[in-house]
Amino acid sequence: MTRQIFHKANAFLLMYDITSSQSFSAVSYWANCIQEGAAEDVTILLVGNKSDCAERQVKTQEVEVLAKEYNFEFMECSAATGENVVQSLETVARMLSQKVDTREEAMELKKEPNKKKSSGCC
Repeated sequence: MTRQIFHKANAFLLMYDITSSQSFSAVSYWANCIQEGAAEDVTILLVGNKSDCAERQVKTQEVEVLAKEYNFEFMECSAATGENVVQSLETVARMLSQKVDTREEAMELKKEPNKKKSSGCC
């Protein structure tokens, strides 16, 4: 991925496989790439996939620690069953919407009242 893609992105779904500790190990690498190349306030959702599988290698507690360290939201889903797939996208949309609302409030300009024009005489 190029820096230009990172720079222009508003949000990232940073996904790993809960049945692969190697996949989870790569999360820190990608998180650092995002932090280096993306806007400072970019939205990031950390998503553990394959929550339907019994052979979990990545403990939820490990992920929660990492998510807290990077200040990421975190959830798990299953692409196979569809569990939390839509919810994860809704979560990202909600996070983006909250940022837009906050920016609009901060940028709201106060309109000055209209001044009456003088008639030009005395």
